[in-house]
Formats: sequence, C-alpha cells, structure tokens
Amino acid sequence: MEEWCGGKVHRVRPNVIHLMRGQVFEIEGKRIFTFGGGYSFDKALRKEGYNWWAAEMPTQEEMDEAWKNLAKVDYQVDYIITHTGPEDTMRWCLRLFDWAEAPLNIFLGLVRDKTTYTHWYFGHMHEERELWHNQTLLWFDVYNLETGERLV
Repeated sequence: MEEWCGGKVHRVRPNVIHLMRGQVFEIEGKRIFTFGGGYSFDKALRKEGYNWWAAEMPTQEEMDEAWKNLAKVDYQVDYIITHTGPEDTMRWCLRLFDWAEAPLNIFLGLVRDKTTYTHWYFGHMHEERELWHNQTLLWFDVYNLETGERLV
C-alpha cells in the first residue's frame, strides 16, 4: 500500500493502480471519492479467488475511513466513483435491491445526502443509463470527467 494523489492505493503494476475504498484523490485539480465493493448476486456461479472474493463487501473500518476522508475535504468532491449505488437509486430508480447489499447501499445514500458532488459514476448492473441525482450507471462507456461527454 502507498499514498498517491492524497489517497491510499495498491500499485498492481507500474501503470495499474487500485484506488482503495473510502479515499479522496486529487487528480488534475479535481477531487474524486472512491468506494468500491458490492454484493455478487450471482456468486453461486463464481469461483472464489478467481472471479469472486470474500472481501467484496466493505467493512465498517472502510466506511469509517471514508467518513474521515470526506470530513477532511468538508464533504465536497467533484466526482464519486463506486461499484454500486445509493439505496434509493438501487431500489426505486433501477428496481434492483438485495438485502445482502443493503448496508452498503444505505451507507452510500448517506454519503450522497451529506456530500456535495458534481457527478456520480457506478457500474454493477451491466448497463448504460443516465439516472437521477447526477448519477450515471456505466458498463462499457467511457466519459470525459471534465466535459461529461461520452467518449466510447
């Protein structure tokens, strides 16, 4: 583990960096809050250590770290990047909700309510969709964060 652009990372390869959960990074003058993790609805079809990991759901320690780091920037970031979405987005906008993931979705809802942000990007549902509260569901698309323009 090392620090990079103000947050904790794992350097997977010289040009591949894993941004850890609950960190705020400052990249090219923009603050980016990251919080990966989610529940694999299809984990019965997966193999542990290959395409499923027991640590897929965040710990309380990681959530506490997120609150600490958001407080340092007065709960103001430019972008939020997560794997799954806030509870009301998952339940009402996407009509996809699982009680196994609920603690994480509720946590992300609290983050959304307390944090000022420009845009939130997340995946998890394997589709492309513009949502409410300045949220975008991604699968393959790539966006220019500065302009909001879809590149691919």
